[in-house]
Amino acid sequence: MKNKTRRKTAKKRPASRGNRELPLLSVATTCEKVLREKSPDGADINSLIRIIDTFNVTGDEKELPPGLVAIQIYLQFRAGDAVGDRTVEIVNVSPSGERGTPMKNTLHFEGGAQGAAIIFNVKMMVKETGIYWFHVTVNGQEMTRIPLTINYQRIQKK
Repeated sequence: MKNKTRRKTAKKRPASRGNRELPLLSVATTCEKVLREKSPDGADINSLIRIIDTFNVTGDEKELPPGLVAIQIYLQFRAGDAVGDRTVEIVNVSPSGERGTPMKNTLHFEGGAQGAAIIFNVKMMVKETGIYWFHVTVNGQEMTRIPLTINYQRIQKK
């Protein structure tokens, strides 16, 4: 009697063009400026200058006059299980619920501990006090929200 054993053959998978996993968000903040430099071995080094989450505006008008606020938003990710390109989008929402124009960019991930950072230069018109929220999404899925508080204090002229 012959002993017959069946061998299972692995099915070949089609070549992957990436997966749908999301990267892991490790830093999300607003700051005045990001310095991008290279280390002696050629690695990217980012320095965040003046991390801010509150603007205190003073003036002699009764209410906050409309004005432009310029900041940078720094996002840093680790790939984790993410492989391939991902679309990163930020949109600001004012205290009254008005949505700003979305800003988008693409990052590429290779999986594992490999990281990627992105800097958004934000110029937004501020018309009211309160908390402005920056909604951060990757491929349409919300990753976090970053608050930026605008305060106004009237200084009376003497």
